[in-house]
Amino acid sequence: MKRICSIVLVLLLILTSAACSSKEEADISTIGNADKTPVQTPEAADTKAPVLDMGKEDNTRITIATSMQYNRFLEIAVEKFQNDNPGIIVEINSYTSMGETLTQQTEDGGMLVVSENTDPGGEKYIKTINTELMSGAGPDIIDTYYVPCGKFADNGFLTDMRLIMQQDTSFDISGYYENIMLGNQYKGGLYSIPLGFIVNMLSGKYVLPQETISKGFTWDAFFKTATDLLAAKGVKEPYVLYEGEEDLFRALWNSNYSNFIKEDTKECNFTSGEFVDLIKMIKDAADKRFLYHSVEQAASDKSWENIYFYQSFFDAYLLEAYNNPKEGNFACGIPSSTGDSIISADIFQEYGINNNSKSKGAAWKFLKYLISEEMQSSPELFLFPINKNAMAAKIKRENSDAVQIDRTAYDPVFLKIIVNPDRDWQISEIVAEETMKYFEGQRTAEDTARIIQSRVDIMIKE
Repeated sequence: MKRICSIVLVLLLILTSAACSSKEEADISTIGNADKTPVQTPEAADTKAPVLDMGKEDNTRITIATSMQYNRFLEIAVEKFQNDNPGIIVEINSYTSMGETLTQQTEDGGMLVVSENTDPGGEKYIKTINTELMSGAGPDIIDTYYVPCGKFADNGFLTDMRLIMQQDTSFDISGYYENIMLGNQYKGGLYSIPLGFIVNMLSGKYVLPQETISKGFTWDAFFKTATDLLAAKGVKEPYVLYEGEEDLFRALWNSNYSNFIKEDTKECNFTSGEFVDLIKMIKDAADKRFLYHSVEQAASDKSWENIYFYQSFFDAYLLEAYNNPKEGNFACGIPSSTGDSIISADIFQEYGINNNSKSKGAAWKFLKYLISEEMQSSPELFLFPINKNAMAAKIKRENSDAVQIDRTAYDPVFLKIIVNPDRDWQISEIVAEETMKYFEGQRTAEDTARIIQSRVDIMIKE
């Protein structure tokens, strides 16, 4: 239970933080070494790749815009980087005021700082950054967590990181989880780099049959199988999933965002039936008491000992549960409408480079340091790192000597991850707000879909 509380605190920290094509072109086919991952040329390209002037960054000042009130990891990185690169001054500018804070020492030696979010949804941050970039100014490095990446990309505000990677012959992408690093491209370009990620899985006390997971693993199939399994165990309580309607909806919305929003063509689709089916499925499951109507109801109704299945934010401890499931320690992918068992991930602490920056070389050098093995191994990161060697260090640090897990056990898990798409936070809030009215019985699913279609269509075309 102590570990679960720590995970919740980490998530609070992450969620209080601030999560993309410019018109550039280069004749590129690889990143780093010649035999590495193919690169797609950005569409609508009309300019050359950025000139980095690598190795000529002395007497340079770079600024970082962040939507986080406090970022210990970033502060440590700046201090270490400047010690190694005295010719480069790095300045962090937080665009969000500090709210009430809570600090806690973590088990692996890190310091967790959770603060009240004074800019939920990042609205003020987005407006401020947008105004600065439109003037041709702005910070050199931009925290893109809240940024509507598609819009910023189309306006040419962000540099295509794939072009930078290709120019920097010292950079070898094979040292990273490429499916994570390159997971959120836009029109063939990459406009931000994530520092880490959280993996979403289904966990529980009891082992679901492999035949259910491997074929036709829809939510309906999960609820039926889990109900039958609990009945066979003598469990008479109705709730099989420790989740509220809103929480399950947000999780499924995150992973299915691109089914409804097409940022590249500025289109949305909520009235074809798929969205209606999604929210009806969730409400029907709550009405049948497979899950709770609210997280508050769940918290008041269950003790940890009586929680049977729940959505988990995958940590190193669950690797063993996924690879070798057993009673009391089970994990698998999330059910889906296609019947596939999906391991998805949300990426956090993303940074891009201002396309108008005069110090792209220094900015890229600092971003490379953020994803280096040294910084990615820091216990202050609180996330799964994208650096493979740092991942090995994290796994070793978080597992006891009695449970040794080597890379052949966990690399295949991370390499099959599907990255949840970057989302426009303002669109997501509209969708969540209107969907809650359906869950509360204020309108039909069909009316909800039509209202969302109208509101989002206006916003996405702005």
